Amino acid sequence: MKNLFISFFTLGASLVLNAQDKLMVNYESRMEVDADAMMKQFSANSTSNVDVKQFEKAILESMTRPTYYHLRIDQNESVFQQEERIQNEQPKEPGGVLVVMYGGGTGILYKNLQEQQSLRSQDAFSKSFLVRDELKKYDWKISKESKEILGYEVRKAEAIIDSTSSIVAWYAPKLPYKNGPAEYQGLPGLILELEVSRLMDDSPEKTIFLAESISVDKNQEPIKKPTKGQ
Repeated sequence: MKNLFISFFTLGASLVLNAQDKLMVNYESRMEVDADAMMKQFSANSTSNVDVKQFEKAILESMTRPTYYHLRIDQNESVFQQEERIQNEQPKEPGGVLVVMYGGGTGILYKNLQEQQSLRSQDAFSKSFLVRDELKKYDWKISKESKEILGYEVRKAEAIIDSTSSIVAWYAPKLPYKNGPAEYQGLPGLILELEVSRLMDDSPEKTIFLAESISVDKNQEPIKKPTKGQ
């Protein structure tokens, strides 16, 4: 029904959505790590002559520095991509070390929920690659716990990935897009916050995505699959 409009008014947040509307969602992502465990592991494996303590601190600061992404979605397709922001940071202490780390999220991730397929465009070793895969399916356990994000009521869901990894997601039932950041989806509402916990070499770490803004995408161009790469 092309003329069907759905209005959402929840705790001060409102979007008037047409069934065919696309959304643009901006996320901040950050890591939380066990600093003591990470520093201990680094010190044990380090063979460098640099000031180990200073280098450890620089790595920790770099790992926990926030990164930013945008997710463009419709009811069936999405493109998730890191935003490029200029880093003008300097060492916090005179003569200190500044380490800039780049994760694997600098490519483009396309998802098609109807076909249950993903396509990732990624640059590595001076080459461009396209990696096709099936969408991961998560055995979500939905709880009655709720809170508010950006004025929307969100509900909690949890899933186990494997023996060392788990997910906590907060999704908005009144934003009926069964999608979310990165490779996560499959809930009855848009995921506005996501926490992925992992145990890496006995050192716990978390990757967190939190929606900063949601808007109707005024770009009328259809969502397109990435084509760059082998």
